[in-house]
Amino acid sequence: MRKRRIIAFLLGVVGIFALASCSANITKGEQGPKGDKGDTGETGPTGPTGPKGENGSNGTDGTNGSDGHSPIVTIGDNGNWFIDGTDSEVYAGEKKKKDTSTNTIKEFDSYSLAYADPTNPDITTAQLLSEEKQTVLFNSDLPGIPFVNVSEFVEFMGFLATQPGNKTIVPTFEKVNGIWKYISTLTSGVKSEAYFDAENQLLITHNINSLVANDSQISPLVSPVLGKVSTYDDNTFQYFNFYSDILIGGKYTVTDLSEYENIKIVEYDNKLFIPFQTLNDLFDINMNLYYNGQAVYTAIGEQLVYQGDTSLQYTVMGTALSSYLDNLTTTEKETLYKFSYDELCLLLDLKYGLRDTHKVSSADEFLSRTTVKERMLAGEEAQAIAELVGKYMEDNGHTNFTHAGFTQDLTATYARASKSDTIYKAKMDEYNGARAMFGLIDAQGEILKPVKVIGNTMYIMFDEFKIGTLDHYEHNQIASFVDTAPDLLGPEEIDILNSDLLYLISYSVQYANSTDTIDNIVLDLSCNGGGKLDSALFVIGAMLGDDAFAYFQNPNESSSSLIKFKADVNLDGKYDENDYFNDKNLYCLTSELSFSCGNLLPAIFKSSEKVTLIGQQTAGGSCIVHNCTTARGTAFSISSTCRMYIYKNGAGLDVEFGVTPNVYLDKITDFYDRGSGTSKLKSIYIA
Repeated sequence: MRKRRIIAFLLGVVGIFALASCSANITKGEQGPKGDKGDTGETGPTGPTGPKGENGSNGTDGTNGSDGHSPIVTIGDNGNWFIDGTDSEVYAGEKKKKDTSTNTIKEFDSYSLAYADPTNPDITTAQLLSEEKQTVLFNSDLPGIPFVNVSEFVEFMGFLATQPGNKTIVPTFEKVNGIWKYISTLTSGVKSEAYFDAENQLLITHNINSLVANDSQISPLVSPVLGKVSTYDDNTFQYFNFYSDILIGGKYTVTDLSEYENIKIVEYDNKLFIPFQTLNDLFDINMNLYYNGQAVYTAIGEQLVYQGDTSLQYTVMGTALSSYLDNLTTTEKETLYKFSYDELCLLLDLKYGLRDTHKVSSADEFLSRTTVKERMLAGEEAQAIAELVGKYMEDNGHTNFTHAGFTQDLTATYARASKSDTIYKAKMDEYNGARAMFGLIDAQGEILKPVKVIGNTMYIMFDEFKIGTLDHYEHNQIASFVDTAPDLLGPEEIDILNSDLLYLISYSVQYANSTDTIDNIVLDLSCNGGGKLDSALFVIGAMLGDDAFAYFQNPNESSSSLIKFKADVNLDGKYDENDYFNDKNLYCLTSELSFSCGNLLPAIFKSSEKVTLIGQQTAGGSCIVHNCTTARGTAFSISSTCRMYIYKNGAGLDVEFGVTPNVYLDKITDFYDRGSGTSKLKSIYIA
């Protein structure tokens, strides 16, 4: 019965989780061969550094870091909050406490759970999945805003971890010395923490990016879905072995919830309740709980609205929920509008990765200087969010308006008012024109030959980092043609390579390594707009081999992470010299359209000094995309606090504004003229 209760609470997040530190992070060092034991003598002066020898076997494990603890929170003489005696630089102000009493408590016999096929708009009935009572708190001054039990959310993650193929890490949650303590411990031992102080209405976070994590993560800043965390000498694995993370832990972040008027932490019956939208913003669930006056629904946006013949339309359930808003009083509506605005501010303060770039000291201060706050408080939320991402936070392709919430006017147009969209489309048309002229794409813009060999050079072209849905080991779709020359591949084989980047790269590496007639490898990212991180890491592994790495920072927490890994590129379950391009000259084509992961890879390649960049400066884009919803169900995306950097000389260099090539190409046609006698590309390659 308990399991059924958990399923009823949050079943809708199964699909989401199945997909996406107080302790020191000790990694194994390299241990050289053991020398003969000599007599103990006095310590002499340090001699000069000798030449680097070959790597010895792995050294012994370092000692474990100290356990995490509940931080001691006080107010210093300067009026700031102090954590364990360290100034958080957050002003406590007058010690004002919210009235956290629950004026009205409603207990539902069950949840009516809106969980169905999102592609089916006709959700006529909600499936009853629990007969056990589930307590949801409603404050009389916050109508329609459900407060949920954090303990049950943690229990649900425990349930997820028991499901086949699920890799969710189960956190701990307990009350210690009056503070509720949430800890998620990665496989590497690094802890992500959230502390809830109901008495002072404080939220304290550390390593916020991995509060919800999976056991493929070695770092709190980056969350690959595939692979495992292991040691350097482990060469038997599937997809990835993440063997090292040089982590510089960030600072604790103190959030005074009294600054967000309608966001409260409620203690009831010795349990901690927070608004579900706060849970959503903090733990990246991308869902909502809705109350329609009869029951509580949990749903994702596609179950409330869908694309009709001419415009967005409400589902049956969406219509029922939107009608609830019509029955609220004017004051109750205004409270709901203000709550949704407060949650947006909390989200941006905690999770927006370009606050420094856009000079955002606080979200409320920033939004007050725009039309966003005024429009949201007036109930025009969808219009406000569309303006926010398209006009005031124009981060190229990372900020987007997805759809309006169920309480919005779906007949209105909420397009991004972005000048960069128009410019980008015009540039893409120009590049596609050149590609079509040289027969590289068809009339629909589809790549005709993703891998092609001309002379002694292999060209690999793809416009998106994507991964198929089938297991690549159980269903290896390239095994039957991996020895076939690129020019002899048929339409079905080309479709496989175009639809799954892992197959394209695996095929390319295996074929190139099987012949001594290919000297040059050219990765064409000239029209690449980004995509899935796992596939990007796979390409890095294929190009850099034993030197594969990625470097990330959270600028809001001042933390950084340098991860090192290996990739099983030929998909044989073991790592060796056949998993990367061997003895080849490596090049990468970049342009002003190379964005996001299409910007990250050139940055890593250039800093590695193993790959020559050719073309033009990339379009930039340094952050992983963060998908969001508001309390009223409006869906959008922003640049997250997981931000990519070049790692050079022990420091991170920002790549938000692009990477310059080693060799410039002036004309767009020079990118795609690959076989003629006047080809500029041919003159660049090493013969």
